[in-house]
Amino acid sequence: MENLTKEQIEQKKEHLEKLLQEANALKDELVAVGAWPLGDDDLDGVAGGSRRPR
Repeated sequence: MENLTKEQIEQKKEHLEKLLQEANALKDELVAVGAWPLGDDDLDGVAGGSRRPR
C-alpha cells in the first residue's frame, strides 16, 4: 500500500469531493429530463440479460 503525506491525502479528498459534486450534477440533469432512474428494461439491456415474465 502506498504511503501518502497528509497533503496528498487532503488533495485526494478534495478531488473526490469535486468528482462527487460532478456526478451528482449529472444525475440531477438526468432526473430533470426523466432519464433517471433507468427502467428495468433499460437495465436488462445494459446487463445483457433477458426480461423474465412475471
